[in-house]
Amino acid sequence: AYGAATDNRGYFEIQNIFAGEYTLTASHVGYEDYIYEHIIVEKDIPAKLTINLHPTVGMLEEIQVSAARDFNRDSAFRITLSSEQINNTSARTLGELLVQIPGVDIIEKGAGGGQKKISIRGSNPNQVLVLLDGIPLNDPLTGEADLNLVPISMVEDVTIHKGGNASKSGSGSMGGQVEIKTKKFLKNEVRVGINGGSFNARGGNIALSAALGRFSLFSNYDYQTEDGNFPYTYFELDGTQISEDRLNTDFKSRQFFIKTGYHADQHQLILQANLYQSDRGLPGTIFFWTPYASADVQRKLAAASYHFTGDQLNLSLQVSALQNSSEYQNLWPEDPPLKYRRVPPYHTHYQLEVYQAESQSTWRWSESNEAIVRLYYRIDRFRDKDLFTNDPAMIQEANNLQAAIGVENNWRFVPENLSLIH
Repeated sequence: AYGAATDNRGYFEIQNIFAGEYTLTASHVGYEDYIYEHIIVEKDIPAKLTINLHPTVGMLEEIQVSAARDFNRDSAFRITLSSEQINNTSARTLGELLVQIPGVDIIEKGAGGGQKKISIRGSNPNQVLVLLDGIPLNDPLTGEADLNLVPISMVEDVTIHKGGNASKSGSGSMGGQVEIKTKKFLKNEVRVGINGGSFNARGGNIALSAALGRFSLFSNYDYQTEDGNFPYTYFELDGTQISEDRLNTDFKSRQFFIKTGYHADQHQLILQANLYQSDRGLPGTIFFWTPYASADVQRKLAAASYHFTGDQLNLSLQVSALQNSSEYQNLWPEDPPLKYRRVPPYHTHYQLEVYQAESQSTWRWSESNEAIVRLYYRIDRFRDKDLFTNDPAMIQEANNLQAAIGVENNWRFVPENLSLIH
């Protein structure tokens, strides 16, 4: 059997067939088949045919489609890393953990202890909301979150939502959302861990969890340090190849986390605090080296949450206070080498304070109807100083106030199955 398909003008050609007698069948969807018998093909003489197809109505058998409604339809866009999965990795920070997730890109600024920011499906880092027990970790100035500030030793599980969630969480979650839950109070134990790696990377952590009746406690201390002096090669403007070690790439971080809770039948109260401090060298870029630059970052977080679960009423309340303090400096020693003078000296200090309170009340009128009331209040305070010249800084002081109230009523219809008949 031989065959061919027509081009966009309706012409076709069947090549490389032997001389003889043939039967030709032409078919197309929506048209009657055309059968042409007793076609004589002679050697080296093309046989030409003109075929006219007549339209027809195709009769199909009944098709029935049925499916049950899936109320968890966002599961395909959500990935959860359990505590067991996290413990089976060698990651030290959240940034190192998420680098293996499909659809997630970790943007690194410097090696090792450098900043690690997240992008989901090509989004900008300021379009991904990062929550630690419901508290945003994104910098209100840049909208970005540094995942290296979250050590794995304090993480219970992580959920990544791919795709926009702006209707519920604001424009900062158009690319996606990362929800981090800290360790739960499971049993009385003490855990000690140590780690090491290339470029003199080393660290450790100690964690304590305890439970006494309705009260529970979890605390964690984490320490990480590394030199980061990796070798690299570059070319001078005259083409000369230079190989040397990266300068001023050391990193040190210390973090203390404590979480205590009270658990009753319908009530849950949780208090937590987090202290973080890091010192990081800022090596600069090729031809603009800054071997004397450094960054000192401090974060202080305190939060309290209360949850009530009743037969008809569910109530959730959370208040938090966050202070981020960053000091950047590039102070030259006396008479530094000329190639290290291309970036001028500076010494600046930034401080950001965020105070936030939010609540959600849900009243179930029936199994299919519920009313929800949400309240939100937030204050941002920013201060910056120029410690090098003592002149007024660019911004000096800025304040921002946000408040919102939302009311909604939901009806839910759950048919046993949904059928469409065609």
